[in-house]
Amino acid sequence: MNNNEVPIKFSEALYLAAEIARHNEAMEAELTELRMNMTKDVLRGPDIVELCGISKSTLSEWAQDPTFPHLRGDWVKGMAIMCRSTDLYQWLKNRKTREINHSFHTRREKQRVI
Repeated sequence: MNNNEVPIKFSEALYLAAEIARHNEAMEAELTELRMNMTKDVLRGPDIVELCGISKSTLSEWAQDPTFPHLRGDWVKGMAIMCRSTDLYQWLKNRKTREINHSFHTRREKQRVI
């Protein structure tokens, strides 16, 4: 099916949606890679906020996640947030994968109920 064609069948629409999602994920990975190459090795809170385009409150939520890659392993709320850029990139990638898997399994569970 050509990208300019309108899908006729539901299966074609799903296939097209999957292709678009894969393309977007690849572009996002490339953009993140470019950003990581332009950044410092160690990032502080304001660097992370600017780099990821998130709010301070979102960063605070991330920092409280036990899997967040703090530079200091004994981080507690109130301390400065710092991490290595490569660790942050890997954490974001893993986080996105967990979210996709969770979303997929949630949808499958809903389909079983119906």
